[in-house]
Amino acid sequence: MKIVHIISSFSPGGAEVLVKDIAINTGNNYDVEVWAVGSTGDKIFEEKYKKELEENGVGFVNVGKVVHKNKFWVVIKLRQLIKERKPDVINSHTELATFYCTPAIIGLNVKLLQTIHNTVIGFPLLQKYFSRPFIKKYIAISEKCKVLIKDVLKVDEERIELIFNGINIRKYQQKQRVINDEVKNIICVGRLDVQKDHATLLKAFSILRVKLLVEDKLVPKLNLVGIGVLEDDLKKLSSKLGLNEDVIFWGARNDVPELLFQNDIWVMSSRWEGLSIALLEAFSSGIPVVATDVGSNGEVIEDKFSGRLVEKENPQALANTLYKLITNPEERKLYSKNAQKRAQEFKIESCVNNYLRLYNSLFELKSNLLSLSSSKA
Repeated sequence: MKIVHIISSFSPGGAEVLVKDIAINTGNNYDVEVWAVGSTGDKIFEEKYKKELEENGVGFVNVGKVVHKNKFWVVIKLRQLIKERKPDVINSHTELATFYCTPAIIGLNVKLLQTIHNTVIGFPLLQKYFSRPFIKKYIAISEKCKVLIKDVLKVDEERIELIFNGINIRKYQQKQRVINDEVKNIICVGRLDVQKDHATLLKAFSILRVKLLVEDKLVPKLNLVGIGVLEDDLKKLSSKLGLNEDVIFWGARNDVPELLFQNDIWVMSSRWEGLSIALLEAFSSGIPVVATDVGSNGEVIEDKFSGRLVEKENPQALANTLYKLITNPEERKLYSKNAQKRAQEFKIESCVNNYLRLYNSLFELKSNLLSLSSSKA
């Protein structure tokens, strides 16, 4: 069976990282490729992404779309690629990719699936009336995503498959997590865009910083990892809040597992989320977690047991929660231990096997599933 995963770009987003891990861990019984509609804003990350696919025997294609241009050309190019490479299954992982795939597959012998990676549908009418008739199966990455597909896109339940995201847990557990008495570094990993709401995080950090200084306590560094359209605005806000010495913008990084072990607390300030890959990575590493109670975060975090959930767009609440965690190492130890246990339920091997079962079921084939001990690291 030939499987093609289609994403918007070879970028450092959660869906893109998941697709790479699924493709690499699919195994030798399947011919798998990853196609990107266009290029990312970070060429270094994109080259490393493609190199990792190549080193693991996974084919890849960049269709070559230019922002705000070439829309009809992309459909034609995709159709040519489908005719030439003859995939049996195309699994689209973004709304944009799905909209290009829909007209490209008309009349061709290929099955189109769409994974919904978020709890917000950007273009519900296009999804519902343009793409839905052509999609064989929808894949929901969480219970909330499944409800969203049913209620917003009006898809019958038998056309929806629930497959939780997975990560390579071993990659994030190569070291022993040490919970220090002092918190010297806080990390946030995510695109610098509206969804991730770094503005609220910066405001919360400003409140936290003042409180710590008044009490003569150490002010940790806030490390922001990611790129995005709001980078300049966020740097201006950081400067306006007087945080330049304590907030570091790291850009896109390829060493997130190492960074997680160099930090003491992981924070997410999102307005909405699907089943966050970055959150699963943090849980696997055992870093204590604070996240907004949005999307499927509550399906991963058990509040006050494996991490903390806070109200979105509330800088004061986020600052208060971070302060409590900074000043209570025993609480951080509890969250670290319980988070690593919970992370075991999100192994990439289980995720891949569930995708393969679904693909095989479309052709009534016997599944060639992975042994949980034999997948690629």
